[in-house]
Amino acid sequence: MFSNIYIIGKIPDTLSVTVQKKFADAEKSLERFNSYIYNPVTSLLEGSLSREEAIKRNLCGLMNANAVYVLNEVNSGEANLEVLMAVKLNKLILHEF
Repeated sequence: MFSNIYIIGKIPDTLSVTVQKKFADAEKSLERFNSYIYNPVTSLLEGSLSREEAIKRNLCGLMNANAVYVLNEVNSGEANLEVLMAVKLNKLILHEF
């Protein structure tokens, strides 16, 4: 199985409750794998980090993951870059249904 799963999804500059809920729901649905789930929204909500620092932390989380979980709305921007990185790094890619 995989020990670390990173969630990939569209995250706008201003985090809404809807975006936070979407990532939290994905995190909850992945708990069945008994893996560490890396939710990138968590870093962005951490008040002690700048957005740049949070993005750097998230990229480290992506690189350290064995697998990624791609939310349905991913089609452009940063999230698409994360998918490309996951492919280049040979990560197992799981898709939301």
